[in-house]
Amino acid sequence: MFIFSDVDECQSNSSNNCEQICVNLPASFFCDCGDGFQLTADGHSCDDINECEPTNDCMQKCVNTIGSYNCSCDEFFKPDPTDWRMCEATDPCSFSHGCQHVCFKGSNNQPTCTCFANYELESDEKTCRDINECDPANPRHRCNQICENTPGSYKCSCQKGFELKKDGYECEDINECLDEDLYNCTDEFHKCVNTRGSYKCECEQDLYFIDGKCRGLEKNETYKPLLPKPRLPSQKEKGEAVKFSITRKNGFEWDFEKDKSFKEKMAFLTTEFCNDNRTRCALKGSRRKRRSPLSELYTADQVHLLPGYPSNSSGSLQVAFYVQQPLGLFIRNFSVLPRNTLAAIIISHKSELETAIGANISDVETLFKPTTPTTLATAIPVKPSSNDWKWIAIGVGVGVVVIILILVFVFWRQKTRHNPRVKPAWDDSPHDQEAIAMASYNRGLEDGNAE
Repeated sequence: MFIFSDVDECQSNSSNNCEQICVNLPASFFCDCGDGFQLTADGHSCDDINECEPTNDCMQKCVNTIGSYNCSCDEFFKPDPTDWRMCEATDPCSFSHGCQHVCFKGSNNQPTCTCFANYELESDEKTCRDINECDPANPRHRCNQICENTPGSYKCSCQKGFELKKDGYECEDINECLDEDLYNCTDEFHKCVNTRGSYKCECEQDLYFIDGKCRGLEKNETYKPLLPKPRLPSQKEKGEAVKFSITRKNGFEWDFEKDKSFKEKMAFLTTEFCNDNRTRCALKGSRRKRRSPLSELYTADQVHLLPGYPSNSSGSLQVAFYVQQPLGLFIRNFSVLPRNTLAAIIISHKSELETAIGANISDVETLFKPTTPTTLATAIPVKPSSNDWKWIAIGVGVGVVVIILILVFVFWRQKTRHNPRVKPAWDDSPHDQEAIAMASYNRGLEDGNAE
């Protein structure tokens, strides 16, 4: 009987290349950094963290140093002896200055107001307003997951399954499998497997979970694991799903092993892509360019097939799925990987996915396409701008003037018809009759001559 013991690579610099901290694992290790530093992409070097960005607790000036930072003061101020982060005026104002926080006299010897750290002066130049560091539109905090604004500062916390690191900003996964009080696996041959923010129970090697127990197979007994039952997706998860087709050849079947292999490969490829393209994946920027092997960005447990899939369609197999975002790392409400990004990952790594499942993939497309209005009746009316209203008012005014002029002209015509001028009497000679017949054409001229 052979007993194997783990070799602690962290005990010797010749077996690890960590610049600062080495963390031993069974049959492996990984590197970490001390306070004020972050791990670089090479996995062993450490870079200084700029504590002055995006925000800090210095009242006025922040000066970054290697592994830390210092505060300094503006002109007309000096450091507060009771708090190195604060500043006090070298020439303070009288008590009746009206400033909410601090009043000082500058070069013009006039009282001027200023505010403490993480406050800004209101338009009245006296009142100070707290800056909300947790505002998503203006992210000034370092919180990895949950940010709570406080007067003049903010506080970080973590979601369930995570704990705050010693830096007070970042969250790290809790390994529930290290504490029996944190996990519950129902069978004695179940082993706890840690996942990001949670855990799962799996049977030990060569054992299968049959009828609620982990057991081995009897002689000549075969066991075919069933496909996992898809979880009930939300409308948002359905909307971000992607579908592809598989041509069914040589008796291809989407079974438990194909399902597992696909999800693991998809999680690996998504992790690789999103580590380098966090914006396209709707993820927060990472202060650590490389994560420890204990916590992958995406895992197979975040890859979900939609209920009813795979499904048969005209000799091909249709597969539709979506990918959940890692807890605490997505921006705003993007709790699902955007469908266009997911489709791009599949298309660019199609050959690797085909190798994983042993079949060809085609017709990659988003499952639900956004609908666009096809008739003017369904179009949303556009509100006129302020300049549009001016032109509308001018048009209405001109129209009213034109209508008034038309009415005046009609009234004048009616009046002239009902009040004709007095005409001279004519005799019955043929000449006179011709003159009467032409009267209607020459009336205007005759009236002018009569006057």
